[in-house]
Amino acid sequence: MSDENDKTNEGQQPQAPTGTPSTTGPRAPLSLKPRAVGSVPTGTVRQSFSHGRTKTVVVETKRPRAGVAPGHQRPQGFDVAARPRTDAPAAPQAPRPAIDTAALQMRDGQSAAAFETLLALSDSAPLALPLYAATLQQAAVASQRSGEALALLQRRYAASPSIDVLEAIIALGGTPNPDTGDAGGRPPSPRDGYIAHLARQPSLVAASRWLAGERFQHEQFHAPVQRALEQATRPLMRYRCAACGFEAHQYFWHCPGCQAWDSYPPRRVEEL
Repeated sequence: MSDENDKTNEGQQPQAPTGTPSTTGPRAPLSLKPRAVGSVPTGTVRQSFSHGRTKTVVVETKRPRAGVAPGHQRPQGFDVAARPRTDAPAAPQAPRPAIDTAALQMRDGQSAAAFETLLALSDSAPLALPLYAATLQQAAVASQRSGEALALLQRRYAASPSIDVLEAIIALGGTPNPDTGDAGGRPPSPRDGYIAHLARQPSLVAASRWLAGERFQHEQFHAPVQRALEQATRPLMRYRCAACGFEAHQYFWHCPGCQAWDSYPPRRVEEL
C-alpha cells in the first residue's frame, strides 16, 4: 500500500494544508546562517592525543559582556582568590579548644602547662568542669599542685555537684565536705564522699561505688551483687545528645546521630 502511494505521488509537489497560503515551489531546507569572516574572534588550540598525535583546531574566544569595558576588572572585594583567609575566632566560653590543648600538653609531658590551661578554663567555662575534671586531677598530681586542684574542685562541686568532679576529688584523697566528720569525731575518708553525694542527690552510681568497698556479713555474695550493680549503672554513665537523644559513653562534640555540634550537655544521663 505504501509502495503504491510512493509511486503515485512520485514527481508531484506536496499539497499545502487547508487554510494556509500555497507555495509555488518546494520549501527550502533549514540551514545555519554562516557568519561573516572576522565577525567572531577566534583562536587556535592544539589538542594532544595518544601516541604523540596532535591536532590544531579553531575555537571561538570569549566575548566581552555587554556594558563592560574591555579593561574592566572585578572589584577586590569580589575576588575570591585574592581575599585573605581569616579563621573564625573561637567562642569566648568554648571549652573544646582548651580541653584538647591540655590533652596534647599532657601527652607531651607538659603537665604544668596543662594544669594552667585547665585552671583558666575553670573560670571561663565552670559548667564544663565534669568533662575535664579527671585531666585536671592528673595534671595536678604530675605538677605537684594537688592542694590547689583539690580546693578548686571542692569549690566547684559545692556550687554544682557532679559524679565526675566527685571522682576527681576522691582521686586526690579529699572529700566534698572536708570540714565535717562522723559522729565519733573520725575525719572523713575519701569514700565518705559517696555518702555525702547521696545526701545531696540520689545516685545509683555513687551508691554502687560506695558498696564496692564495703564488707558485708555474707561476703561471698558481694561479688555477684556488685557486678549486677555495675551492669545496671553503665547506661547511667552515658552522655545523651539534647537534639536527637543519641547516647554514648564517650563525649562527642559532633553528634554521630544527628550531626549536630555541641549538642551534648556536660552531664551524665543520671544527672540530667
